[in-house]
Amino acid sequence: MVSNLDRSEWAAAALRHFQCITGTDWEDSLGDLLCDLMHFADANNFDFKAAVVRASGNYIEELYEADTKGGDPTNKMNVAETAIYANLTALAEQLDQASKLSAEAAAASKCGKQNQAIGTALPLEDLLSQSKALYDAAIALHRHASRG
Repeated sequence: MVSNLDRSEWAAAALRHFQCITGTDWEDSLGDLLCDLMHFADANNFDFKAAVVRASGNYIEELYEADTKGGDPTNKMNVAETAIYANLTALAEQLDQASKLSAEAAAASKCGKQNQAIGTALPLEDLLSQSKALYDAAIALHRHASRG
């Protein structure tokens, strides 16, 4: 049976391969690979947002499956808690990316490169929209679980 540790190792192997090809350092490799996957999705008519939603669902299921089948004994979250955790983790990543883009845009603006600044800031609209959706989902899950 495939474990979540196996899945993690597969992902690590993919990131190491990506690093070898691109020269990206470990800290930036996941974000850079995700960015390149977005470009791939655009070029090949994949719905990246739908894939992320599907992947998040798979992730939650796999965490729940490991928990209910005696997987990681430290993983004591129920399905709602796991979903809230997944949404908040994704939210933190989105906001981190938004923060980095904002800082890059501000730096470009300070140097008088207004076109570059605005071009750098444009992805913030999607990032912030996605962040709001993740936040709303986490809050809705919490409220629903509290009623149950």
